[in-house]
Amino acid sequence: MQHVTHVIKRVGVRDESTVAIVQYDIDIKGVRRFLDKNDEFFALLMRVVTRWCKNTPAGRTMWETTAHDFNISDLALDYQWIHPILLNSGICNFDIQVFTGEDSSWYFDTVLFNRFESICKRKTSKKR
Repeated sequence: MQHVTHVIKRVGVRDESTVAIVQYDIDIKGVRRFLDKNDEFFALLMRVVTRWCKNTPAGRTMWETTAHDFNISDLALDYQWIHPILLNSGICNFDIQVFTGEDSSWYFDTVLFNRFESICKRKTSKKR
């Protein structure tokens, strides 16, 4: 088994940062298939959600409830139904977490060390 994490960023919203963290474990047979091509898991997820929306009453209701805009945040509300389907593709422990926060003036790569402060200890003068 190999653990896989995808970070899905929300775009087009000012003053807010939202990401979905999608994680799952995948068996060795599926690892080559999904990790060789970045979009393979996304394509599988789209196929599964599309079939669910088209072929089940719960899926059709969700499709209507989301005004035909079913996205990762909607899936995060209820995704237990997807577990047995993904298991058939060698994917288990599927999980989605959504995090939202205000934009900040600093970023992931912002250096946290204050460059204006010396890293060396200052010598103190001895008074005699």
